[in-house]
Amino acid sequence: MTAAALAGGLVRLPAPPRAAATAPQPTVRWAERVVAYSPGISPAQPFTQPELALGALDSAAAPGRGSFHVVSIGPGGSLVLGFDGPIVNHPEMPDLIVFGNAFYSNGVTRAHFQEPGLVEVAVDTNENGVADAAEPFYLLRGGMVPDPGWPPAFPLPPQYSGAVDHDLHPTRGYCDVTPSDAAGSPSLPDDPQLHGISVGSAGGDAFDLDWAVDTSGQPLGLERVHFIRIRCAMAAVPNTYAPGTASTEVDAVAVLPPPGPPAEPACRWELR
Repeated sequence: MTAAALAGGLVRLPAPPRAAATAPQPTVRWAERVVAYSPGISPAQPFTQPELALGALDSAAAPGRGSFHVVSIGPGGSLVLGFDGPIVNHPEMPDLIVFGNAFYSNGVTRAHFQEPGLVEVAVDTNENGVADAAEPFYLLRGGMVPDPGWPPAFPLPPQYSGAVDHDLHPTRGYCDVTPSDAAGSPSLPDDPQLHGISVGSAGGDAFDLDWAVDTSGQPLGLERVHFIRIRCAMAAVPNTYAPGTASTEVDAVAVLPPPGPPAEPACRWELR
């Protein structure tokens, strides 16, 4: 994605051909270790075991009820995860998916019960397996449609947490916004522009390493990263608008495989 592409909104690119139902699904990689966990204000109890964010998506995760196999971060907190090898940037394609605890409010697909989080990445430049202070984290730039702006809205207004009608408050570029469905494939990113999880997808919120920006909002063109940090996008104060609904939660993080014939995912899209 070019620097100029950061100026607009979400753009949906033409979908590549969908693989036949009998074709083997590409293999994803999952977060393998907790690098750091610093719970913020009032994380949901008893979900304060960061190891719950490791490994595959919970087999019981469903869009109507969310997941109970999660770690809760809390406003002002953060979770840093490491992987077996780097996450490689695939141009104009999502590179990773964060699965949280979002679910459809009262079964209405446009109404998400969500607790948005910011996703940041870092490069292990000295290859010591530790997210050192000299290795900064860069934001995968999210924002409120139609204009993500810079800096992104932080903290998000309270009406973006809890039961949120996406016709009124579309929320893209954050994690713990889109429900998960363990019956789908974690290698198929969901299309965030459409209500409901894309056919065949396990849902969650997909991110592109092309979205990484420095502190002045300039794109970095990262080729690969080694660490992911997730922070709550809500203010580090009690959420009086929707009490108890501001703690970003993480079930799993999937690293997507490189695209190959027949090309995947369910759609090609960019935050522009």
